[in-house]
Amino acid sequence: MPYRTLLLLSLTLVLTPTLHPAPAIDPVLAKGLQAATTNGLEACFEIWYAGRPGHPEMYAELNAKVSAETKNLGEIFDTEVVATQTLSKRVTRYYLVIYFTRRPLWIRIDRYAGRDRAYFLPFKYSLDSDAILPGVITDFVQ
Repeated sequence: MPYRTLLLLSLTLVLTPTLHPAPAIDPVLAKGLQAATTNGLEACFEIWYAGRPGHPEMYAELNAKVSAETKNLGEIFDTEVVATQTLSKRVTRYYLVIYFTRRPLWIRIDRYAGRDRAYFLPFKYSLDSDAILPGVITDFVQ
């Protein structure tokens, strides 16, 4: 029985994606978050998606959708990178929160390092942290 438990624990550790409490943050991500605090979400998205393939159309669609859903949340007064997760040698996932005066907006965004350059993929967002954050952060064993 102890060997079975040890094997199960070893496999769990090896197969679980790496999740870190916010090490070095991508400078474009950080610059966008700063812009959100000072100039709003539109400025943030413009920084994140500048120069990305399909930029104007994708940016306009994301901005319109998120702005409509956050218009009643108040002003942005802070942001935070909650965690990062290395998904592969070319994809890093960031878990973010943008603090509005009425409630937080949770975001999951992937940075893809392509052959010639790196850029952010369209993000997922929710007012419900459980819809964005992985269970390893939100589920606690008591």
